[in-house]
Amino acid sequence: MELNNYIINTNLKLDASLKDIEKICDEAIKYHLDKVCINPYYVPLAIELLKDSNVIVETAISYPLGQNTTNTKAYEAIEAVNQKVSHIMLVVNHAMIKNQNYEEVKEEIEEIRDSIDGKDLTVLINPDFLEEKEIIKVVEICNDTFINTIALETDNDELLEKIIPVIKEHKIDLLEIRINKDTINLHQLENLVKIGVNYIGTSNVKQIMEEK
Repeated sequence: MELNNYIINTNLKLDASLKDIEKICDEAIKYHLDKVCINPYYVPLAIELLKDSNVIVETAISYPLGQNTTNTKAYEAIEAVNQKVSHIMLVVNHAMIKNQNYEEVKEEIEEIRDSIDGKDLTVLINPDFLEEKEIIKVVEICNDTFINTIALETDNDELLEKIIPVIKEHKIDLLEIRINKDTINLHQLENLVKIGVNYIGTSNVKQIMEEK
C-alpha cells in the first residue's frame, strides 16, 4: 500500500502554531503527500512554504461548527481561492440537517461549489451528532451536487465501521470518502482503506510512516 496516496497532512487545531504548520508542510514534502489541510489564517504561510513543491493546499471553511451564514462561507471560500488554495473543505451546517432543512443544505453546498471556480470541494460532517438517516440524506445531496468528497470527522472507530458501508451503499462512484482522525496508527489506517475510505486526514503522519 502506497500510504502517501491516502494521507492528507491535516492540522486544524485551535492552538496550531507557526511551527506546527511548518512541520506538516515539511512532512508533506518529505513523504510525498498530495495535500495539506489547514485553517484559513495559515493559508499564506503554507502557500509560501509549498510554492516549489507539488503539494496542494486545502483550507477548511467555517470549521469546526459550520454555522456561519452561507454568505460568510462563500466569502471565506472565494478569499481562499484568491490566495491560491486549490481545494476547499466546507463544514456543513448541522443545525440545518437536524431541522431537516435539506433544501437549505443543498443550496448552501451549491453556492459554495459555484463560488470556487471549479476547485475541488469536500463536504465535512460529524457523524457523532447525526443519525444514520441524516447522514444518508447528506450523501444523497452530495451525489446530486456532484461534490468530490464527503468527509467524516470522528474518533469513534465503531461508528466508522458501521457508517462507512452505509455511505458506500448510497453514494455515486464520483463521490469519495474521507476520514479526519487526528490520532491514528498504521493498522487503523489500513483497516479504513480496506472498508472503502479513500483519504485520511491526520496530523499523525510521522508516526504512521515510521510504523510502515
